[in-house]
Amino acid sequence: MTQIRAFSKRLKVPVGQMTVKTPMHWRGEQIGREPYTTGPVVFDLDIDFDSPDA
Repeated sequence: MTQIRAFSKRLKVPVGQMTVKTPMHWRGEQIGREPYTTGPVVFDLDIDFDSPDA
């Protein structure tokens, strides 16, 4: 969202309210008594914003 705002100011394109939805799938694993290790498997990034120029 920071980059969208920065470029909108540079290009003089007004941007209003923004909504970001990011569904993620994570995988966790523990071997024996070691601490868990986790990491993302996949994620999607969906950004919606209002602009009179869109």
